[in-house]
Amino acid sequence: MKKQAYKALILVSVIASFSMLQADGMNKKGKGMGRPAQPVFSEFDANGDGIMTEKEYFAARDKRIGDRAKEGRRMKGLANMAAFSDLDTNGDGGVTENEFNAFLADHMKKGH
Repeated sequence: MKKQAYKALILVSVIASFSMLQADGMNKKGKGMGRPAQPVFSEFDANGDGIMTEKEYFAARDKRIGDRAKEGRRMKGLANMAAFSDLDTNGDGGVTENEFNAFLADHMKKGH
């Protein structure tokens, strides 16, 4: 009896863990596990001040590439990676969330 209860507890724990991971890992289109397909500004604004610096950009970009490589994802767009200046449209040395989102929207329109 104890053995069956133990097996049931393990099964329930595994199912609950998988369900939590799946719910946490759904991307915007509701498919797949892991991080969202599109980056979000908060991933790049490490100190949370609302301005992404060039240093924050490269650190987050490198982490994102490393994470994707560990997941076994293809790195099909590395040759076309955006330069920091592509996002910093007003040239003030920092990227706001609006600049970031505008860049992503334009990037998606172009089919990247």
